[in-house]
Amino acid sequence: MKLRWLAILCALAVGVPACGDKSKDEKASKDDDDDKKKDGDKKDKKDGDKADKKDGDKKDGDKPGTASTAPKPVADDEPPPPPAPTEEPKAPLTKEQIDAFMKDSAKKMGPDEYETLLLGLSSCSLDRFGVDYQCPAKKALMEGFKHKIEDYKKHNQVALKHIRHPKPAVRYEATSSAENAAFGYDAKDDADKAYIDALRSETDNIVLAHMVQSLYSGARKSARARKVIVRLLDHSEAKVREQAANRLSDREVAKEVEGHYELLLAKVEKDSDERVRSQACTGLSATEKEEAIAVFQKYLEASDTPSEVKDGCFEGLISSWVGIPYPKKPSKAGYELTLKLLEGTKTEKFPPWKGMSKLNFAKTEFKDYDSSGKEWFKSAKDFYDKARLVKALNGLAVDEKAGYMSRDQALYSLKSLGEQKLLETIATTIKGQSGRDAKTLSDRADKLSKEKSDY
Repeated sequence: MKLRWLAILCALAVGVPACGDKSKDEKASKDDDDDKKKDGDKKDKKDGDKADKKDGDKKDGDKPGTASTAPKPVADDEPPPPPAPTEEPKAPLTKEQIDAFMKDSAKKMGPDEYETLLLGLSSCSLDRFGVDYQCPAKKALMEGFKHKIEDYKKHNQVALKHIRHPKPAVRYEATSSAENAAFGYDAKDDADKAYIDALRSETDNIVLAHMVQSLYSGARKSARARKVIVRLLDHSEAKVREQAANRLSDREVAKEVEGHYELLLAKVEKDSDERVRSQACTGLSATEKEEAIAVFQKYLEASDTPSEVKDGCFEGLISSWVGIPYPKKPSKAGYELTLKLLEGTKTEKFPPWKGMSKLNFAKTEFKDYDSSGKEWFKSAKDFYDKARLVKALNGLAVDEKAGYMSRDQALYSLKSLGEQKLLETIATTIKGQSGRDAKTLSDRADKLSKEKSDY
């Protein structure tokens, strides 16, 4: 009875439910926290949008993410991964042992040395470029790599072991080697599960984007990995979406993804970030659909298309008919549009230089071992005119109105196509020009004219 009255008096005194009603207090507190979190999420998004508009070079993917503040991963339909470790593991070697190793340049870096140096990164911070290169632990790791590696396979396994380390800098640094352990040719059974679990549960956006970017073999080999990548196309962070589109731009991956073309087309047309749209436009050619050529033309010829999007679409256009890996069905329409744009009016930003390196492979002769190149030419020779491409590249290289990077890449493509004699003439022509890039481009053409052909 006394306890009952005490509870009532307590409730009257503070204006809340009776002190003994613990479950209601917790629910009210949780609801309040949830409301605050929603308001905070809205504010963060609004602030992020303002920042993007204010500084086009600082996208939301550029901001360091942390496990406590980053958006939650895109939901999936699989059971959640097991919880990640919350305590930092102990390094296998002491400071004295690692110091002795660092001083002995003849000593190989074994898995214990590597693990100790890797775990040392827990003291480092991340920025959009990765682990802070000025962090002492990062410098120590780089010094360690100057030693010969005892066993790369064991190093990869160490990295996979720490792919869910409590500190994001360790996870970031472990990513590439961990991917090798999970999906390499000698990967252990079920090793991929550890990487995919980490991918599904990662909440630091910088680490997550790096994990997706590193999924080269994984995206080709694992249906589960591809499923996660597709979901990440709708992640709240632009950097993550961009890397998801990048992985889906692989022809070997594209053919395994149902609705691939439509997924990337939606990103080209509707995504709020120009870099995501650019990468998605590049990837449209991965499934070798002829419908993509009209999309490329639409965005490349429109005056209001952002330059970054044009860059990606131009790379996708060239990829529709040439490039490594060679397309199985080279597009005649893609070739004709590429040449039309190369032959057209030049500006500082057009034609874009991005993707032009793929023109290096538009050859007509191939080494005996290059069976894929021979197959490509067999499919493309009915429409491909090398002389026309060489003429277009020559015109671009000597055009003072064109951008430096595009002119520079045109020179490299001419060298790859065996046009050393023409490069001598181009070098003389550019030398007589007065533009700020004339000397650099003239010297480059002269140097390339003396290098051995790729034929």
